[in-house]
Amino acid sequence: MMKREPNGFMTAYMLGIGLTVLSMATAASVLAFSYLQTAKQYTESIQLGYVAESAMILGWDDIRQQVPEKRTWKLADAYGVTQAGQHMEVQCVSKSYQLPYNGTVRGMGIGDASQMRRTGAVVFHVEKENEQVVFSVSQIRY
Repeated sequence: MMKREPNGFMTAYMLGIGLTVLSMATAASVLAFSYLQTAKQYTESIQLGYVAESAMILGWDDIRQQVPEKRTWKLADAYGVTQAGQHMEVQCVSKSYQLPYNGTVRGMGIGDASQMRRTGAVVFHVEKENEQVVFSVSQIRY
């Protein structure tokens, strides 16, 4: 009768299978984490789009009283759309030396932690009709 000696083949094989399963589980968890981060960034991007649109509307209301030549300012959230770590800014660029002239109002939603920024802009035209200054929107860009 032959004497059987353990050579460790089965142990090595089971260890290899275990490490393979562990590697696959780790890869699956990393992919799941990456997917959740992408979903979080997408959600913040959509939220900042709403913030940018609100900033654009508030900025448009502000500049119709007095058009600055070039200015950037932060706005208080009048609509309650910003969340913690987000704020809205408006930038106006125009050359208001004589009528008629054109300008742009850009609303920005900015995420402080993620440094993500979404914008929307109104391109406007100002002219004089019947001794009154008339603002008209020529284009809205997102």
